[in-house]
Amino acid sequence: MPAYEFLIIGLVLLAIGGNSTVRGACRMMRGLGMSPFLTGLLVAPVGLCAPQLFVSLASAVRQWPDLAFGTIIGSNIANALLVAGICAIVRPLAASPKLALRDGGSLLVASIVAAGALAEGISGYAVAAALFVLLVCYIFLAFVTDWRRPTALSISESRGIFFAPDGDADFVLMFLLLIFGLVCLYFGSRYAVDGAVAIGHLLGLSQRVLGLTVMALGSLLPGAAFALSATARREVGIAAGNLIGAGLFNILGVLAINFLVQPSALSAAFVRDVWIMAGSAVLFVLLLAIGWRVTRFQGVVLVACYVAYLFFLVWQAGFLPFGSL
Repeated sequence: MPAYEFLIIGLVLLAIGGNSTVRGACRMMRGLGMSPFLTGLLVAPVGLCAPQLFVSLASAVRQWPDLAFGTIIGSNIANALLVAGICAIVRPLAASPKLALRDGGSLLVASIVAAGALAEGISGYAVAAALFVLLVCYIFLAFVTDWRRPTALSISESRGIFFAPDGDADFVLMFLLLIFGLVCLYFGSRYAVDGAVAIGHLLGLSQRVLGLTVMALGSLLPGAAFALSATARREVGIAAGNLIGAGLFNILGVLAINFLVQPSALSAAFVRDVWIMAGSAVLFVLLLAIGWRVTRFQGVVLVACYVAYLFFLVWQAGFLPFGSL
């Protein structure tokens, strides 16, 4: 089968698997009696990051660390610039002060800490430990500040209801949906990774560039679809919360797990990219905190920043006529 077909089939399976996994997991846990609050706090963000986790681990076990880390870093850049920008263009992306300051502030801390540690070439085990500690701290903070709050004031509970609305759900059906999603993620990640690497060999693209672009965007499709769906339904607070939560768990969870699998220091080629990841988080959260909303014009600015980043990667790879880096 040609490499392009492998890649396309893999990305389609990732999109289907990501959607099925997060919906199946959330509704199954609700069927087991888990509250919407805990579902939104613990289950939904993990489900949103499942495609990045499967893709990065599929890359890691094949000893392709640049593809693994590129997927994680690139998906956070695209999440904060491209997806957030498109959502804001569709409908201004409003957020409560709690979401912007608590969750957005946590994303800033996680992004800056991760970028600093990665840029300094600190050992993977040390970085993983630090990220896991930050994840536990965030979950504790969110639990304390959201617990027993009205649904309208609880970001976690609102997210839980969005992914698992009140009502009876067939537990067996939701369990099968979860298993189906995980199977799709497994095979989708393998096909997408193999196809991307083969295409990279054909076009002369590095694993780093493939991870930052093709694999990052492909693994981000389910989360982007949920954010756009919430935006279209005028649930812009949930859309913003999903974007921030996915970015936060992607750094503190998925990145940490990858460093446990392959603890070697990050390649020096990623130094610019990790700081761009941190900068994109700063820009998104800063715009969100100014008036507690991202306007349509600001959404255009975010998308333009992402397009400029893509042009930078293409230029850096030597695919533009006026030089490379």
